[in-house]
Amino acid sequence: MCRGASKSSYEQVVHKPFNHDEVTKRPDGAAGTRGSWTATEGQHLSETDLCIFKIDDTYYDVTKWRDSHPGGAEILNKMHGCDATNAFYAMHSEAAIRRLKNLPKAKVDKIPAKLRQRTATKTEVAFRELRSELEDEGFMKRVWWKDLLLIGHIFALFALGTYLSPSYPLLSILLIGFSMQQAGWVGHDFHHSRGPNGKLYGGLYGELTALINAFDATWWDRKHNNHHIFPNMLFVDLDIHNEPVFHLWFPPLDDDVFYRQFQHWYMIPAYGALYLSWRIQSAQRAWRERNWSSLALIAANYAFMLYFLSIPVILGSIYLGGLLVGVCVTVTHQSEEIFNKDQYEYEFAAHQFRSTRNVTTTNFLSQWFWGGMDFQLEHHLFPMMPKYNFPTVSKRVQKWAKEQGIEYRASTLSEIMDINYNTIKRFSGAAPKKQA
Repeated sequence: MCRGASKSSYEQVVHKPFNHDEVTKRPDGAAGTRGSWTATEGQHLSETDLCIFKIDDTYYDVTKWRDSHPGGAEILNKMHGCDATNAFYAMHSEAAIRRLKNLPKAKVDKIPAKLRQRTATKTEVAFRELRSELEDEGFMKRVWWKDLLLIGHIFALFALGTYLSPSYPLLSILLIGFSMQQAGWVGHDFHHSRGPNGKLYGGLYGELTALINAFDATWWDRKHNNHHIFPNMLFVDLDIHNEPVFHLWFPPLDDDVFYRQFQHWYMIPAYGALYLSWRIQSAQRAWRERNWSSLALIAANYAFMLYFLSIPVILGSIYLGGLLVGVCVTVTHQSEEIFNKDQYEYEFAAHQFRSTRNVTTTNFLSQWFWGGMDFQLEHHLFPMMPKYNFPTVSKRVQKWAKEQGIEYRASTLSEIMDINYNTIKRFSGAAPKKQA
């Protein structure tokens, strides 16, 4: 996946563009039904396949250790041959950083030649300095009373919706749907906590997402790691693989579906199925791994809703929650650059800028609705940063990007929806004929 040639600036981090106009086939051996593709978690060809990467000035060989990685083996496999420095520090706590020295070191003769030749680019070095500055200034630290308000308002919305359910079912759907959406945002924010209270927030994340949305924390964790490190990477980031419902490229005829021609018409309504899909996938994984604590929380969610709420309110709330989240999480990535892992030179910070577009929000209500996803770029650059620090840090990131000559992409709500509609519409038609 990674290439080792050293570059001196962002503009020189060039990849062979993924050609949207060409028919894109699934990789050989990929699982999935007609029109779909799924990755096998932790897949690697054999126990002898090397998994070597660089962090700072040290080369690590985790070939035999990768299956013990708390975040799963798959993300390590994708990092083979890469300089993983910025990605590692973005996703790991101080405790994990201290344990880094215990990882097995790579023997010189096993290190890929291109990785040995690779030196950090000016952009990579500058990004490390920016991250260090923000960390020293306390932007990664959580504020307990702000977090308490975030949790409290979610349960308040859910409780009020439950109370009003018998008399005002539509209002109940609205309140519980927003509660489910906000639980997704807050749970997602807590999930990335890696500070002194990281385990506490990680536990709250698991309980919050399971009690409100019946999501399995482990399922989300493994899925989310790939997306965070390799957003919009073809056949790596599952968030851009929504086939057969949505296509972001032209599929071959034997892997196509007839309803692709209508995808720009059903785009918005289909987002409402997101939470239902996540609930099913969560339950399947929790059961497959016999995760009894997660299954108990998921069961508690269904038991509570079935006892206190009517079926129409339950289904309506889940649909609305999924719709509100689906619109937000797709539009900030899916119309940006898509990368072919075999034709790309990976750089963590540059990659986040190229694959992400922010949404311009101008008031408290719109920022509350987006739940931090309006600052998607800042979140991808600094996953451990609490979302309430994004508005301030965003100004620093824009200044830094200008100094580095990097495009900072941000659009209004109407603009970004128009961009995404046109993307989906484009790939609802036939693939362009090649010029002679």
